[in-house]
Amino acid sequence: GILPAAFGQDASLGYYFSRFGYFWAISDYMDWNITADYFTRGSYNLGSRFRYAKRYSYNGNLEGGYSYRKNNESVDPDFTENIQWRIRWNHNQNIDPTLRFDANLEFASGRDFYRSNVSDLSQNLMQDIYLSATLFKSWDESGNSLSLSYRRRQNLQTGNISESLPSANFSMSQKYPFRSETTSATNLKWFEMIGYRLTSQLQNTRNKTAGDLKIRGGIQHNININAS
Repeated sequence: GILPAAFGQDASLGYYFSRFGYFWAISDYMDWNITADYFTRGSYNLGSRFRYAKRYSYNGNLEGGYSYRKNNESVDPDFTENIQWRIRWNHNQNIDPTLRFDANLEFASGRDFYRSNVSDLSQNLMQDIYLSATLFKSWDESGNSLSLSYRRRQNLQTGNISESLPSANFSMSQKYPFRSETTSATNLKWFEMIGYRLTSQLQNTRNKTAGDLKIRGGIQHNININAS
């Protein structure tokens, strides 16, 4: 259905009508809406949100915003105009009992978008955008697990970016190399109680400060050996 607009006046932007749009319930599993703001001095905002869900499987939403802002008249000494945008995607999915994917991604042109278009006070005051995506896989038979992830932090004031792309972690469950499958757990020799565990980490970091990009990567392995 149609979303009714709100009317008002802004000292810098002129008269406006805001949040006018349309909501569409596509099915029992998804819906979509689009909204727009218009100001008589030429500014406008566009926003959209798409939500989806399937019980016990996945859920998420995709949001986007675009803003063209003109403050005051073109002949005024404090006249300004700029374009701001934001894209946000949140997704959670159990692909199967041993495989899961989670993503919370957000990209924005800068802090001005939140100040001008977001009514949530906590988002208006935030200095950084944090985002992440993780794919986790486990193997029930062996007890091993693997995770692949992407993490990013963007400072809205300076534009500096710090990210980890990619980051991988592998974990091997406890192994007993001198123990056979037919060995009884109640009648073990001393050397059959020697075990080890392996963890491995790969990480590639990218830091962009004042336009200067620095990249650093590495791999680390840890082996723990123990015996009773």
